Amino acid sequence: MFSLIVAITIGFILGRYQMLPAFILKYNDHLINLGVVLLLFSMGIQIGLEDNLISKLGIIGWKAFILAGFAILFSVLILHVFINRFLNWDNPHDKELKK
Repeated sequence: MFSLIVAITIGFILGRYQMLPAFILKYNDHLINLGVVLLLFSMGIQIGLEDNLISKLGIIGWKAFILAGFAILFSVLILHVFINRFLNWDNPHDKELKK
């Protein structure tokens, strides 16, 4: 996990301060797509190697549903707190309600 955080931080710094040559930036989208394809390919291999995958599909489905639900819920909650706490964002609907 630490190595992932370090990699993202280094990538952010390199991108933020434009420290990469133009030819790398030109192909950045292609490199990202290639990385995602390789990740999905290796995940497919790992899933294919699982002997009793069919019997676990129900459990895997529920776990995925719960994980996705909590990710969405907490993303919206954190965004709501961030907007209300750190941004001076005037909602036009609030003005109409106050009239």
